[in-house]
Amino acid sequence: MVILSLWRGSLVPFTLQELTFTFRDIYRPRLSITDFETEKVLGRGTFGSVLLVYKKDDNTKRRLALKLISKEVIRQKVND
Repeated sequence: MVILSLWRGSLVPFTLQELTFTFRDIYRPRLSITDFETEKVLGRGTFGSVLLVYKKDDNTKRRLALKLISKEVIRQKVND
């Protein structure tokens, strides 16, 4: 079964299999700093720091760069 969808003014065909999804595909919980394990600090700046991290529940231990920004510093800079 092919379904047509209007997307940006054009009809786009897609199949019913492309429409099936799970609740996990829609709902993505918010992440916090506690969801990551820090390996080292890559740098520090005016607004915060950049950390080399990996997710605790990721078995592959894929490394990511995480930027921590201080809201207080940003608020002070905007108000100046």
